[in-house]
Amino acid sequence: MEKELVKIENEHQKSQVADIVYPEVNILEIWKNALRQVLKNRFDALDETLIQLIALEYELRTHANWPMPELRSTLLSLKNKGILMGIVSNSQFYTPYLLETFLEDSLENIGILPELQIWSYQLGIAKPSVEIFQKPLSVLSNQFNINPENVVYLGNDVRNDIWPAKQLGIKAILFAGDQKNILLHDSDEQLKTVRPDAVISSLDQLLLLKKAEK
Repeated sequence: MEKELVKIENEHQKSQVADIVYPEVNILEIWKNALRQVLKNRFDALDETLIQLIALEYELRTHANWPMPELRSTLLSLKNKGILMGIVSNSQFYTPYLLETFLEDSLENIGILPELQIWSYQLGIAKPSVEIFQKPLSVLSNQFNINPENVVYLGNDVRNDIWPAKQLGIKAILFAGDQKNILLHDSDEQLKTVRPDAVISSLDQLLLLKKAEK
């Protein structure tokens, strides 16, 4: 575990030298490099699927993953209301698979448009960088004529979610329904004046907010 963390830190440092302020690693490449060093000549016998399974099993054994209550029903209700939905996530290759397992359906079927699915590991950039939001904002503007002030972003992290959204003129909602994972960063001086536009404690409250806007 310590060696893996060192490898991730080294990749972050390389990216920062390349002027990426908030870099993201590809955990699959980290595992490939680690396994190549351990297995040496036997590494070539591993196929891509097996390496992915090793990385996924490690993730599931070391981090608890679970869906929030009302996730599926809320997304379907928003889809039925004609609300365009996307996701901007600090993620790895397994993140979409975990979400689809929780939702018991594909992200597209649940209402999350493919062109609005942004995964940090694919870009090499992570939140709170505002750069990671540029593609979905461009898609919303060019394809749907939707400007940032008409976009709502929901997240549980003031630094990674609320701060970049507010910088871009996006309405930001803080999700406070999971007390273990809500991240306020109270001691961070640069976030002292950052405030969400709303705070919700359950996902289905998004439907009430939409009604209030009407």
